[in-house]
Amino acid sequence: MSVTEVVFHFNAADKRTHACRLLRKAYGQGARLLVVSEPQELDPLDAALWTLAGRDFVPHARLNDPPEIQIHSPILLVGEWPAEVPRPQDWVLVNLGQAFLPGYEQFARVI
Repeated sequence: MSVTEVVFHFNAADKRTHACRLLRKAYGQGARLLVVSEPQELDPLDAALWTLAGRDFVPHARLNDPPEIQIHSPILLVGEWPAEVPRPQDWVLVNLGQAFLPGYEQFARVI
């Protein structure tokens, strides 16, 4: 049985920008990420990933995107913790919300 690694990031002046940079770095390292955000923050986060830097592209999808897009996206954005989201063990869970996410131990790493 493996132990989930939990990492905390705090005191970021701009939480959204910090999250975008974190996701860009993780994507660059080949990680697959499930990002859980407060529902009202999902649209701004989605837009920020598109406009992070001029030439950087951080591919991502949302839970309401077609399955064929989701399956090829290394980053999946969700606005709440739905039961139907696949949680492969090799994915990294990024919790940008305030709520505790039950079942986090299914992930190798949680940020």
